[in-house]
Amino acid sequence: DDGAMLFTGLGLNNESLRMQGTGSSQEVFDFDALNSENPYVNMADHAGLAVGMVIFDLDPGSEYEFEATGHVFTTTSNGTPAWSYTFPTTLNYFGGGVAVSDNGNRVLMWKADPHINKCRIEAFDAQGNSISSGQLGYESNGNFFFNSRQTRLSDDGSRAYFNIGTHIYIYDIATATVLNDLDMGASFDSHAFSGDGKRFAYGYFGYFRVWGETSPGTWTQIAQRNFPGGTFVARCALNEDGSPHVTAVISRAVHRLTC
Repeated sequence: DDGAMLFTGLGLNNESLRMQGTGSSQEVFDFDALNSENPYVNMADHAGLAVGMVIFDLDPGSEYEFEATGHVFTTTSNGTPAWSYTFPTTLNYFGGGVAVSDNGNRVLMWKADPHINKCRIEAFDAQGNSISSGQLGYESNGNFFFNSRQTRLSDDGSRAYFNIGTHIYIYDIATATVLNDLDMGASFDSHAFSGDGKRFAYGYFGYFRVWGETSPGTWTQIAQRNFPGGTFVARCALNEDGSPHVTAVISRAVHRLTC
């Protein structure tokens, strides 16, 4: 956060959620999550709130039955969560995640669930009161896609961005509805969502594209940049205020471009 607190999720047989103080390696707390999958973590930029998701396999045998719980902490906590939310168990799928708005007023948690072939999405306020519950996913040629490969939350927590399969969903937090659904034609890790929730970008082989909400409820492609064949746009980022600048990692070089 902007107070230089550090919240991390540890793995490799040392699974835990760890808060460290400003300018110090001293632990504020260490929340034990031993024998879980690698935790997911996120922290509010301008508020003393952090959230971590830990996922345990509840099946005592060789099969899997993963259970995910999101724990919310204050930065002054002694390691006891302020509140928690547990998702239904999800067989052999442990994909999920957490996000917090800049001011800490919105907490977003999501979990892929093969029982229903959907991604479960839960949104809360800072005190743990439910704002909305939703589900995303789709079927194509008998295959179900429901794990979010990339997820972003707008700065104010009003909108979220989900990349599930080849689809990009702009999701309204208050109403748990899809504001825009774009099939990008493939699934990659290069995605960006502006802080105001009104622009997004994604990378592909040979190009990246930027889309924007040009009028309320209307989303259009506003830019495309092409690159030589064989070039892959590995990473991209957008300005927080949605202004038309994109930073992209292309063939190991960083480019800043105006759309």
